[in-house]
Amino acid sequence: MARGGWWAVWAVVVVLSLLLASPVLADDDEDEIPMNFARVRVTATMACSLYATSEECYECVPQLLAQFSPAANASEVWLQLDSEYPIHFKANDGNQTHMFFSHHFGEQGTYALNISTAENGQWTYALDRLEKPYPSWAPVVVMLAIITALFALYGAWKAFWYFHRRNYTRLEDREETEGKPRKNRIISIDAFRGLSLTVMLFVNYGGGDYFYFAHAVWNGLTVADLVFPWFIFLMGTSLPISLKSRASMSKLSLFLKTLQRSVELFVIGLFLNNGYDVAHWRIPGVLQRFGVTFFVVAMIVIYVPKLRFTQIPTDSFERSWSQELVCDILPYMLEYIIVLLITTVFLVVTFALDVPHCGRGYLGPGGIGNNGEYADCTGGAAGYLDKLLLTENHIYQWPTCRDMYQTGAYDPEGILGTLTSIVLCYLGVQCGRVIVHYRRDFARMLRWLVWGLALGVLGTTLCFGSKNSGPIPVNKNLWSLSFILVMGGSANVVLLACYFLIDVLKVWNGAPFIYMGMNSITMYICSEVFYGYFPLQFQLPAQTHAWSLFSDVLGVSCWITVAFILYLKKIFLAL
Repeated sequence: MARGGWWAVWAVVVVLSLLLASPVLADDDEDEIPMNFARVRVTATMACSLYATSEECYECVPQLLAQFSPAANASEVWLQLDSEYPIHFKANDGNQTHMFFSHHFGEQGTYALNISTAENGQWTYALDRLEKPYPSWAPVVVMLAIITALFALYGAWKAFWYFHRRNYTRLEDREETEGKPRKNRIISIDAFRGLSLTVMLFVNYGGGDYFYFAHAVWNGLTVADLVFPWFIFLMGTSLPISLKSRASMSKLSLFLKTLQRSVELFVIGLFLNNGYDVAHWRIPGVLQRFGVTFFVVAMIVIYVPKLRFTQIPTDSFERSWSQELVCDILPYMLEYIIVLLITTVFLVVTFALDVPHCGRGYLGPGGIGNNGEYADCTGGAAGYLDKLLLTENHIYQWPTCRDMYQTGAYDPEGILGTLTSIVLCYLGVQCGRVIVHYRRDFARMLRWLVWGLALGVLGTTLCFGSKNSGPIPVNKNLWSLSFILVMGGSANVVLLACYFLIDVLKVWNGAPFIYMGMNSITMYICSEVFYGYFPLQFQLPAQTHAWSLFSDVLGVSCWITVAFILYLKKIFLAL
């Protein structure tokens, strides 16, 4: 595509996004119901108390919503209730619970709930919709349709340009071009990394204020929970490829280079945290996790000896079928043993450490969860170690579970979870070794498919395929073992898909994600430094999903444009 082509593409995204948001320009009503809430008028004909709990709040203590006393003219109240998840209600008279019922309210809808007694004396309720909910899904559907149409137009333009050049380019020029040596860079890795970063920035900017573009409250997975672990995985994938190109360097040189990069990542991460408030300076963070994880995994790969008695031909065409089956695993068994030991340490600490007032093996969010039995036990051993070693003032103060479970500080990038991030990064190393050891596209894709399915099945087994009922739930806050296995499996499958489309079929060149992927750390740091500045973010004219989605997509588009400019100027910044 011509250099100016992507400018036109992103200009169209902005224009169409503005058109999408324009219907709400005049809807800035002070009395408007907030996003992700519904308004409910509750009336009662008898003295009672109404309690509620969200379905997302697992085994939570029901919270008092309202008390009614018709004798004191207190028989009606207006409530704003969460519309993201179904809500379970119960009503009692102070001595006995008389009624349970549930409902999933529509966003920004208005409802009337009446609690009364029937002729037989039993309590009953009637729920009526007074105003239709807002179709919050509409902006997402329209935006996806716009982006799909843009990609389709780009594909059609690329096909036209290809056939145009094929028909009018001289044969000798094509032969000269085809005779040039081709670079062996795996473009799909950059595209996958860029895709992860693009989604990460979209989520960081707000994700259109949709709950399914936010991190899971505690257990479970959302789109937002995928991208950081994928980054960790891809960092490991690039490691054996990078070390192969540096085979002539001494181990001391590799150590010093690795140490320098890790320290730089950690220090920059500290800088991006709230260092202006030294008394509450958060120590863990995303780049800190990158730095520590990269250093440990690189040291394992560089210094752990390979099993020399398993000499296997490097050329895949000279290997027997049995050697082909294990050539990327058997020589590295000592590394696998170390990674298995790290996993064992994580599990032992998680399930065997006797946390004061919390006991052993607690994996919940604390607060009002688990019927309030573990109020100060958020994260179990993981939260305890962070507070013990880093103190509560130096960890993350606003975890995803804080509002719903009414908890305190907890850091999802804490100390204990670093162990499983090391395991996930090493699973990425295994993925990269498939590229190093196998030359055939089919062999590579088959290995990734097998690894992806195996890890996914194992992770699903550990959580029993359930959100809350398994022994090890999928949980990003804890970086639980089931979580990193599912993430490793999904990363293998996504990389397989990207590799097939980009490097094998060549029907996609990875744009626009490849531009972000080739300057990923730079783009992430810049997005954090300039967070809150126009046009990356601005005060919304109206609090609607359409405007919020427009703002967040605009912010991400700006960074893709910056990455594209750097790509055109061949500027690639890395630590």
